Amino acid sequence: MPYVNFEDSKIYYDIHGSGEPVLLLHGFLENSSMWNDYAKELSSTRQIIRVDLPGHGKSENIEVHSMDKMAEAVLLVLAFLKIEKVKIIGHSMGGYVALAIADKTSNIAEGILLFFSSASADTTEKRENRDRLKVIVRNDKQGFMRHAIPMLFTKETRQNFASELDEVIKEAQALNTQGIIKTLDGLKTRPNRQHLLQSNISISFVSGNLDEAIPMKTLKTQHSAKAVKKVWRTENGHMGHIEDRDFCLIAIQKFMA
Repeated sequence: MPYVNFEDSKIYYDIHGSGEPVLLLHGFLENSSMWNDYAKELSSTRQIIRVDLPGHGKSENIEVHSMDKMAEAVLLVLAFLKIEKVKIIGHSMGGYVALAIADKTSNIAEGILLFFSSASADTTEKRENRDRLKVIVRNDKQGFMRHAIPMLFTKETRQNFASELDEVIKEAQALNTQGIIKTLDGLKTRPNRQHLLQSNISISFVSGNLDEAIPMKTLKTQHSAKAVKKVWRTENGHMGHIEDRDFCLIAIQKFMA
């Protein structure tokens, strides 16, 4: 399997297709397989690179699961592949990592698509909730997944995509407990990166009107910022690649173009 070594830990990546490179980054409790469906379509015209972020999928834990450390791991993969310019699509936490990459090396990101993601830091309430979740994960990881992941879907799509939802839960339940807790800390302590929305980096959004994880009302000022080129809105929740598959695929294709 293709790995790079980062801080004595293995970081998994895969690569498909040829052409201009596009980097796909998954969210919290996910892995690169979330992009399987889209990668098949997109790799017909682009070189698609996917990375399992530390503590997720086939990648091992590192000492600190901050967004900046995850960004460093991804940058190491890109350096190994000799990629100097790349468009980045990040789902939820993957968007936070994409922004961390842009903050570290402003020249590498040709464009960023925040796919059900945000440039802001956690609120005080959300940071406190992350701490509560760490306790729950320690005591009942499986129960946590069965409760938390369905909340990323709307009530209707939980029913319409029951088998896909079950698969997301199954993938998440396989994750290492300590890795989940480290990542909750990383999410809690990530900095506000809204200054990048006023930079020269081209940023676009795909956001859900019914997304409870990243509510639309928290994104209004971000959507209208200087660096934002395009905003696509879906009438679903946080998991648009499942809930509104075709709409989101078209948005990604337009972003790549």
